[in-house]
Amino acid sequence: MKYFPFFYNMHHQNIIMIGEGDVLSSKIRLMIKTVANIIIYSKEDHEDIAYLAEQYDNITYYRYYPDKNMIKDADIIFACFEDSYVKMQWAKTLQQWQSNYKFKKIITDNKEYSDMILPSLVDRDPIIVAIGSEGNCPVLVQHIKRRIDAMLPTHIARFGRWAGKIRQYVDAKTSSTHQRRGFWNHILRVYSPFVDTLPTDKALTRISQDYFTKKQPSLLEKYITVIILQSTNIDDLTVKAINALSVSDIVSYDDNINHDIFEWVRREASLTQDPIIFQDDAMYYTRLVTADNICLYHEIEQYRHITNNIAIIH
Repeated sequence: MKYFPFFYNMHHQNIIMIGEGDVLSSKIRLMIKTVANIIIYSKEDHEDIAYLAEQYDNITYYRYYPDKNMIKDADIIFACFEDSYVKMQWAKTLQQWQSNYKFKKIITDNKEYSDMILPSLVDRDPIIVAIGSEGNCPVLVQHIKRRIDAMLPTHIARFGRWAGKIRQYVDAKTSSTHQRRGFWNHILRVYSPFVDTLPTDKALTRISQDYFTKKQPSLLEKYITVIILQSTNIDDLTVKAINALSVSDIVSYDDNINHDIFEWVRREASLTQDPIIFQDDAMYYTRLVTADNICLYHEIEQYRHITNNIAIIH
């Protein structure tokens, strides 16, 4: 992985955008969604940019190009040009200026001269999905974006905002990561933000309060998924199996399991070769076994003494 994706706090960041035409306008429309201070330099008279500068307090628009002394406080500088020659001239100029100032540069459609490249975004703020191909196949990225865009309803943004408001309450009511994950997985079972309707924030908060009123976190229900693998090829995993691995607190596996499968397990989960050992603050368990495990059904009967929430995936 040459380019590592991460989310960058734009608060108090100074973004300078130099350029012309539609290339500049498209990047401004992207950056205007952030809380950064945006300074635009362009020799063209852009009515749309002038309008944005009037509407937004964090946008400043100058109708000329900057010199070196004007960019000393920049954190990120964009060079947004369609013309290849002009673009390269600015790429080299910015590279020279970097010997005096510490900023990152982004040259549109030129990853060789850029310190960073921009992903394609599916925006349901605060839920953001970033997609990239390290600049290798932008058309494929757009196809993927359209699919995800169609899958995520717009109201998932409100669910994300509500989750942010209630997070401190949940943290105060729980004492471990397992308990917090148990709560959020419970909420997502009661209400899936992928459906067409969304309860009010008050209704969601009431569901949350009921969870802690009626159930002590130390007595969380146990959910067990037994995944019976027919082959060692991880490409044969079903979507249900991948989903189970991605939410598990504890994953138990046979010694002849292909360890590549652990790529689907969330990083915070505990991995063990022993049969499942239940913990008070763990809620989701996954047992990975091969089809020839002769002890499997005896194990399952033992699990039934703990919980009836057992799913078997072939």
